[in-house]
Amino acid sequence: MEEITIREVDLKERECMFQIFNLRVTCRQDKGIITREKYPFGWMDEMDAYSRHFAAFHGEDIIAAGRLTLFDNISFHPYYPIIEHLVPPSLKNKPIAHLSRDQVCSNYRGNGLRKDLLFTREMICRERQIEDLVIDIEAPGNQQANFCKNGYKDLGPFTIDKIHWGISSGLLMHKILH
Repeated sequence: MEEITIREVDLKERECMFQIFNLRVTCRQDKGIITREKYPFGWMDEMDAYSRHFAAFHGEDIIAAGRLTLFDNISFHPYYPIIEHLVPPSLKNKPIAHLSRDQVCSNYRGNGLRKDLLFTREMICRERQIEDLVIDIEAPGNQQANFCKNGYKDLGPFTIDKIHWGISSGLLMHKILH
């Protein structure tokens, strides 16, 4: 079996980015919200253009991915108007990292890939001396439990119907890197 490697994917690596966008659909279409019919070219948004992307590769195939977006302060985040009420005052005037779009191919779940991708992105934040990280997840459940195990705390739920997802709510989580 080929070794699994994790690395950053440059936006210019079009085939890899296409795989990442399609993995997002593949991993979520069972819920009926993010579907191939709705996103035939993969699930992407405006943040993809200025974010850093990380992927786990098995050979040439991307089997897991996650995104890291750095902001000078959280008010620059495109979702800020709908999460502002959850953001503690201590986070409002400092650099912050947003982790998002974590996906793991169903055949590779349970092997620690999400955690490896998480630690890779946290390492980048440490190198850039960014202590505060936020992540938004669709709903409480396995994802929430996994992030709690890795030091993330719930900031609370928010309504995301203003975002193009077609999902009614999300949960914002926060971690301070030490």
